[in-house]
Amino acid sequence: ATVDTSTVGGHVSWAEALEADTTAPAAVVLEVREPSGPDVPAAVRAVLDQVLSAIQQWLHDERFTSSRLVVVTRGATPAGSAVDVVQAPVWGLVRA
Repeated sequence: ATVDTSTVGGHVSWAEALEADTTAPAAVVLEVREPSGPDVPAAVRAVLDQVLSAIQQWLHDERFTSSRLVVVTRGATPAGSAVDVVQAPVWGLVRA
């Protein structure tokens, strides 16, 4: 299953990602989407808030105890191109 942080209100609904009558998949991918707009500090705060909220919800949902959460960022670490300053803090948050 794949979920992204661009959901309504910026909050992930794990209930919607996993229908009530199905078992949790081995892995769920959380795609980190960057909010639009020129205000970089506000974008960093928004993305970190969305990801932290998603991880906290994930940890509190017992249906996912045997699943892995895969957090996908773009440009968070140097890999041939410039680092995305909005996504880089997400990498640090998830590693913590």
